[in-house]
Amino acid sequence: MILEKYALTNLIKEYFDNKDRISAYFKNQPVQHYKQMGKHSDEDSILGLSIGVFMMLFLIMVALWITAIYMLVVNWKDLEDWAKIIGILGVLTSVGPVVTIVIVLVGKKKGKKN
Repeated sequence: MILEKYALTNLIKEYFDNKDRISAYFKNQPVQHYKQMGKHSDEDSILGLSIGVFMMLFLIMVALWITAIYMLVVNWKDLEDWAKIIGILGVLTSVGPVVTIVIVLVGKKKGKKN
């Protein structure tokens, strides 16, 4: 599934597996004859994305995850019980930060305002 391929846990794994290539990319240095665990990998791509696009996606996913945790903690007292459960599951799963953000916005108890 495409969501699993670009899930935060997989992005973190790929980041650490390709840390040298990413560092060389930002220093504008070439990386020659790079092989990843015995399989051929293009010099300019990670998970089928260019290194620059990969890093942008990685940073966006980390920012969404941090935002989801922040919103869940700040609004914890104002959330319905079902929203708390789904919010926690969303933060713990690798593709759930967007779900957590939406649930926090939708799941506030009635009568409570920001």
